[in-house]
Amino acid sequence: MSDPTIKGRWTAITFLQTARDTDGTLLQFDQTLEVGAPATVYHRHQRQAERFVVLAGAMGLRLEGAEYTLGPGEEATVSAGQAHAMWNAGDTTLVTRIELTPALASETFFRTIIALERDGKFPRQGAPNPLRMALILPAYEVELAALSRPLQYVLFAPLAVLGRLLGFRASYL
Repeated sequence: MSDPTIKGRWTAITFLQTARDTDGTLLQFDQTLEVGAPATVYHRHQRQAERFVVLAGAMGLRLEGAEYTLGPGEEATVSAGQAHAMWNAGDTTLVTRIELTPALASETFFRTIIALERDGKFPRQGAPNPLRMALILPAYEVELAALSRPLQYVLFAPLAVLGRLLGFRASYL
């Protein structure tokens, strides 16, 4: 995975430090979100902390049900297990530096999501293909905050089987 910059329709990411560079301890990247880009789904990572530093623009952050708006120079840290979502909350491009610790397979996750976005398979509004997401989310240890973990297992297992039969996989690279 040599190209440090990937671009979707409304998102760009430049990887600064990857799992390979940090022996798995950190994934660090700058993310640019255009005005009107969709918010991330309200989710959690059970084994990762996530740190956001706003470099330009305004970032909306929903953290455990409370909403915040952060401006340039402000930052927030999301502990492992905390439900969160983020979005461009301003009328200009948002640029954030994001750090995930440990890195896990998050670089492949982001490369997959941005490639899907680029190819029109990750809609600006509405939900992505549930068969595809039933494979992607568990593979990269991302949980939907709106559903309990047991319910996600019950729902995703048959969807993942069907998705695999139809040729979907957890990575879209």
